[in-house]
Amino acid sequence: MNAIARNGPLPRYLRAAALAAAAVSGVWAQQGEADINEADASTGMAFGATGTNIMVRGALGVSMNRYLVLMIGTTYIPMGNGTLIRYPGIVARSSGVYDFAMDLQFRVPLRSKWVPYAIVAPALIYNHYRRQGVHPDRTTYYFGASDVRGGAEVGGGVRYYFQEYWGFKGEFRQIITSRNFSTLSVGVFRQF
Repeated sequence: MNAIARNGPLPRYLRAAALAAAAVSGVWAQQGEADINEADASTGMAFGATGTNIMVRGALGVSMNRYLVLMIGTTYIPMGNGTLIRYPGIVARSSGVYDFAMDLQFRVPLRSKWVPYAIVAPALIYNHYRRQGVHPDRTTYYFGASDVRGGAEVGGGVRYYFQEYWGFKGEFRQIITSRNFSTLSVGVFRQF
């Protein structure tokens, strides 16, 4: 028996799966659910290996269909004397972390007002700070320094619509990078 005879039904199943995926994507993109733009802003706490600090986040996005949304956002976390990468013996100050992420949000609309969702995102993390240096005469000075790291984000949240296009959200994110940390935030969003 040759390979084509053994695997004869497989192409039929592949065609059926492709047809089902195309049909389901059309069903998911119900009228008023696809191509809706969104802007959101949130604030909260960042905690973990970076210490505990406040954070702010802003994002813009577009819904691909009722269940999938692409968001591009930035989070800023002031870190004081901490840095994303540990440098033993190095003194730093005025440190801040920018987290640039492109989220895929997988939403599960339970009711018209409540929508839980999961987050998966690649991230680029930029840490700027002032690093201490020592002159030959033993006086100290500070100079600008920075580090860039890649990472990933996973998490989830829940959205509550208080009007048709306005709502509140609560969100948890785990940022996986050279020093893992988490964020817990609340915010407001507007769809247009």
